[in-house]
Amino acid sequence: MPIFYFDRTENGEFHRGEYGMEFATLEEARRDALRALAEIVRDEPPNDSGGCELTIRIRHNDREPILSISLVVREEERDQAVSVSLK
Repeated sequence: MPIFYFDRTENGEFHRGEYGMEFATLEEARRDALRALAEIVRDEPPNDSGGCELTIRIRHNDREPILSISLVVREEERDQAVSVSLK
């Protein structure tokens, strides 16, 4: 089975995936990368309103990346003025 490596970049900080994982196809590796991005945001939500940008680059057999998947999380707070009328 092919071995795929996931490199992760979070807000410009690069982490090279040292351990490969076996997947039957690139599509299976892609789905796992998407799940990983969702789990990262769920488990480590951004600490400020600046949000975060996450990218996973998938390498096949420890070569150059063959697929890149990114997720950008931005928070925008809108003015939530509430009008109360007493009669």
